[in-house]
This record gives sequence, structure tokens and C-alpha cells, in this order.
Amino acid sequence: MRRVVFVIYPGSVDTHWSAEDELQARGDVTVVRDQRWVVDGNLVTSQGVSAGIDMSLWLIEKLYGREHYHQVVRYMQYDPAPPYATP
Repeated sequence: MRRVVFVIYPGSVDTHWSAEDELQARGDVTVVRDQRWVVDGNLVTSQGVSAGIDMSLWLIEKLYGREHYHQVVRYMQYDPAPPYATP
């Protein structure tokens, strides 16, 4: 069973591909497709689990710096291929 939770947000968002059409049909948000995560003001949304990891690492770097990002990646033993890219 799939559960989808929609937050009332009148901006650009990202979500899992299986919920994109349903979310876009609401008409009060802009669904950005084919991008692993979207930054719109203070809201950051991602497409799914693995995209959420990349999004979280991007956010860690933005908030705490590159050195802390590297420490977290090493601790997680995370080696994305290709590595994440800033949207």
C-alpha cells in the first residue's frame, strides 16, 4: 500500500516518480521532474530514498562545510557513483 502525504506549499517540489502526477494534479505546486532534489527557499524535497541521502549530504555540506560532509560520508561508508551534484 502506498501512502502519499502532500504538504500545502505553493512552490517547487520534488517527490517520488510514482506520486508526481498525483501531486501535480493538485495545481498548487510545481513538481520538478528528473531532478534528484529541489531547493525552494527554506524547503528541500527529494525524489526518494537514495536521492534523500544525496540531498541530506548536500544539506550537511551547506550547513556545516565540506570537511564535515567528508566526515559524514566516511562514517557512512557512502561512495555514490556518480557523486552527488548541487542542483
